[in-house]
Amino acid sequence: MATLPRIRLLILASCLLCALLQVSAQSSCRLVARESTYPEYEGEFVSITGTVILEPFGETGLRGEYVLSSAQKGILSADITSYPGYTGDANAISGTVNVTQKNFSVLTVTYDLYDTLPNDSGGLHIHENRTCDDAGDHYYRPNGKNSTDPWSSDVATYSSDENGHTSGSFDIASGYPYLANFEHAFVIHDGNGTRIGCGLLTPLAFGIHVHTGTTCDDADLVYNSYWTPEDDPDPWDNITYIPDGYGNATGWFTIDSGYSCTENEGHAFLVHGQENERLGCGLLKSELEDLNANTKALNVSPPPSVSPLEEEDDDNDAGLNGLMIALTMIGSFIGLVVLAGLWYTKNYPTNKEECENLETKRSYSTFGNQP
Repeated sequence: MATLPRIRLLILASCLLCALLQVSAQSSCRLVARESTYPEYEGEFVSITGTVILEPFGETGLRGEYVLSSAQKGILSADITSYPGYTGDANAISGTVNVTQKNFSVLTVTYDLYDTLPNDSGGLHIHENRTCDDAGDHYYRPNGKNSTDPWSSDVATYSSDENGHTSGSFDIASGYPYLANFEHAFVIHDGNGTRIGCGLLTPLAFGIHVHTGTTCDDADLVYNSYWTPEDDPDPWDNITYIPDGYGNATGWFTIDSGYSCTENEGHAFLVHGQENERLGCGLLKSELEDLNANTKALNVSPPPSVSPLEEEDDDNDAGLNGLMIALTMIGSFIGLVVLAGLWYTKNYPTNKEECENLETKRSYSTFGNQP
């Protein structure tokens, strides 16, 4: 009578133990990459630093978190098209305007425009509204010393050639920092002040990827993104970061690259810039290995020197300690199973006589006999 319930209990306990071991193995992978300047890169962002963490997500996916500093500076970009309702000779206007942050309240505007009016000069400004249907007035914040509209100055103007093309850049103190201009309308005027073009300023995103290579020291051996099967679209193409005006970024992502967390260990994690150039690189290491490396980097004083024999004994002790911990955990689990079995035997009938007695009592509860 009691054999079958006990067998079921032991089977259930075994299944739970297997599940716990599988979850432990899956969740034990946690990779860390410390970003530094990519080999051979000598551009504006040579001071890039950052940390990337990669760990399992779901059954086959990965979840990444990143903190970047001094990476690609944020860029607000507007694709210019004809201003709503404009029907003049420049109605085919096109091009791009980018806005970056020079310092807290000074912006750098870079533009490249086509099909404006030939040999014309006009203004180009950020406006107060977040729509091109009604862009509103110029967007600036007067200060106590100077309330003049900076966008009305000669600085914020362009001059086109005979084909209507113009490009250039200028700095302007609008009084608003970089992020305050998010999604505002950028308007192009002709020489008469007519609004001929418009686009909304939205942030550009830049790539961050695990690469096939396992080194950051040789640019020729970093190779391309790491995913499988390679005949599928590269899933890393959709993984990006959006920095602020100073090149700082934090965020997270999920991806199914076809490789498990452990299969990414040792691979290079790269940070890219506006032109997809490689700015930063770091190798994905286990969290424990990364901790050891950073402890050494802190110049922590080493312990007193010991003989090779003592070092070997220490290694053996460390291994034995780990084994003892594992055995203790498994033993504790088995002990709980045994105690559960004993409790079951004590509280449930195991022979015919006890069953008859139970029938006489008519009801039973783990909280006591019922009336």
